Amino acid sequence: MGDILDDFRRSLQRNLQHYSLFTLKSTGEYHLFKAHKNFNSECMAERESECGQVLLADTEIASFACEEEESARLKMARIGRKVCGNCVATLYAS
Repeated sequence: MGDILDDFRRSLQRNLQHYSLFTLKSTGEYHLFKAHKNFNSECMAERESECGQVLLADTEIASFACEEEESARLKMARIGRKVCGNCVATLYAS
C-alpha cells in the first residue's frame, strides 16, 4: 500500500507547477524558470526563463528551487527589485 501512495504523491507533485529562481551571471539580476521534479525528486529547470530573455546556461546559484507558485511569489517579493519584472509579471498573468 505504501508504494501506491508514494507513486500517487509523486504523480501529484509532477502535475503541480514549480518554479526556480536563478541569478544571471553577467548582471546579478534574478530570473524565474519553470521547473519540475523528476522521478528521483531532483529539481529540473526549463532551458529559458519566463521572460524569455535568459537561458539557464547563463545563470548561476539558485535562490530557490522547485517552489510552488505562491511560495515563489513570496520569496521573490522578499528579494525585491533585483528580480526581473517581466518574470514576476508572468506569475500574475491570468
